[in-house]
Amino acid sequence: SRRCGDELVHSRCCDHSPVTLRVEPDAEPAVEPPTRRPSRSIIAPAVRPFALVLLVAAGAVLAVLSFAYHGDHHGTSLDDRLAQHLNSSLGSTLSAATLHASDQRMTVALLVLVVVGALLFRRWDVAVFAAASPILAIVLTEVVLKPIVDRYLSYDFAGIALPRSGAFPSGHETGLASLTAELAVLALRAPIAAAWRGLVVAALALWTAIGAVGLVANLYHYATDTVGGVCVAIAVVLGVALLVDAASARLSSLAARTRPSTSRAA
Repeated sequence: SRRCGDELVHSRCCDHSPVTLRVEPDAEPAVEPPTRRPSRSIIAPAVRPFALVLLVAAGAVLAVLSFAYHGDHHGTSLDDRLAQHLNSSLGSTLSAATLHASDQRMTVALLVLVVVGALLFRRWDVAVFAAASPILAIVLTEVVLKPIVDRYLSYDFAGIALPRSGAFPSGHETGLASLTAELAVLALRAPIAAAWRGLVVAALALWTAIGAVGLVANLYHYATDTVGGVCVAIAVVLGVALLVDAASARLSSLAARTRPSTSRAA
């Protein structure tokens, strides 16, 4: 036998007649174009019904409180008792410390860090979610709800009567709760143990509560104002998260349909 180019020549022992066999070169295997792995949604699909229920509940509580306190210039007896108790029992040092929990500069700085972190990891959906949620929540609070509700802050026991509306809902608490709600949503999707996720969410809830206590103890707001701020934040954060997830899924579906179906050889 001898090889000549791509032909293999074999001499048979019987009649010595050459038999020529052509060996075709190996065909190069087709390589499928790499497919982009879809990114994790902001809210897990299995949790979306619960998130929608929580969104509706927060919106309902906000609507009820807005209607109940429309044009209120004196607060409620419950608000007065809570403020008087916290103001006298916490003391000036602890009251000042709790007030730092809702510091707006810290809140804005942490929100910016969340957006920057999302951009660094190329999670454009998370960046949009983290940037849009607090902006929409603050606009809804300051531009829409405060003028509509028209609630005044007045504490008779402390001689405080602000000659302007804008108590409900609390803008400070809305900003803080927007941050903590965002972090809680992202923590629930973090690749860590469920126990750690629960611990993080509990710590964020405690932070939100401390911020509300600080605002009430220092007579910045009624307790019900802080509840309204939390409701605004929860409704907006969950609503934006669900909308961003829906838009991301839609864009991914469109990209999959427009991707070429034929594979190209390497």
